[in-house]
Amino acid sequence: MEVIKDEKELENIVNNHTEILRRSYSSWSDVDNISKNPYFSCLYKLSKKYLYNLDLPKGKVVMLGTHDCFTFEQWKQKFGEERVVGYDIINPSNNKSVIIKDLSTLSEKDDYPCALICNDLPMWIVIPETRKITLEWSLRNIVPGGYYLDSPNHRCCWDLRGYMLNHGFEELLWNNLFVIYKRVK
Repeated sequence: MEVIKDEKELENIVNNHTEILRRSYSSWSDVDNISKNPYFSCLYKLSKKYLYNLDLPKGKVVMLGTHDCFTFEQWKQKFGEERVVGYDIINPSNNKSVIIKDLSTLSEKDDYPCALICNDLPMWIVIPETRKITLEWSLRNIVPGGYYLDSPNHRCCWDLRGYMLNHGFEELLWNNLFVIYKRVK
């Protein structure tokens, strides 16, 4: 896997991403404008079309990387505010259900049963170690019959699909931006 090693390159990527977030933040919270950003539109539409129809087992519904909380708020309405938990390194919308945390520090002390986890952090190529930590945390915490969303292999730059299949999951659905896996073992 190719990793960004130059600090200046990484800083430029983060600054560019932050500027895009800042400029478009107000449009994300408007349902009519969500379709203008294909990435956020994809998670929103995927949630409405597939996730909301899943028969979830008992456990928390977790979003790793809540961004502006647009889809996260939809999840709270659908799955219940007491059931949905978000994590992010910042919380620009001051959402009370978002835990501000550097996810590279997730450990067994943070474990609890999860019915659904969406790993929506920056791309694997940008923060590979944090993504690996959040993947391992997710695998420890997803209950049997629970679900995991992540990027497809071409966005991960490694065989995540094979890894998930070898760890008791089956692939249910994928599109260009997300894959849904179900824990079967």
